[in-house]
Amino acid sequence: MKRSLLICLLGAISSGAFAQGINSKQLLQLQPNTTTKSEVEKVFGKAPKQFIDKERARWNYEQDGYHVSMDWSNDRLMRCTFTSKVKDAQWNKENNKVLNIGSDVKQVVEKLGTPTDMSIEPGGQLLRYAYQNNTLNLSFKEGKLLRYEMNGTVSKL
Repeated sequence: MKRSLLICLLGAISSGAFAQGINSKQLLQLQPNTTTKSEVEKVFGKAPKQFIDKERARWNYEQDGYHVSMDWSNDRLMRCTFTSKVKDAQWNKENNKVLNIGSDVKQVVEKLGTPTDMSIEPGGQLLRYAYQNNTLNLSFKEGKLLRYEMNGTVSKL
């Protein structure tokens, strides 16, 4: 069921999506150990930079201040990292609401916008937001916020 839902979601996004810019919500649909190379190519197109050895491969996409790196084992996604050159924003107290409700990762991205850095791994997702005077690190497992760190102060939910 999860696999068919993932395929439907990936299929619904046009193959020209990367040319229009990377959408962090699209990347959050990727599932380590489940998503295949052909599913990624349908969404983002063929990776312009590919490094391949016997059992592992790395695909890199770069455009408009974004960098996406995908590590593969055979035909399955193992890890995806995303880096953007998001302009510095000011942290606002209204953003605290998204951290206090035990939000899922999609709610956080919807409220806070594109993260500065993001990593999607089998154990969960890690997001980092860089603001003018603050750095926010968020840890998710199975899409649910487990803990966050603001300027070195850790909070667990």
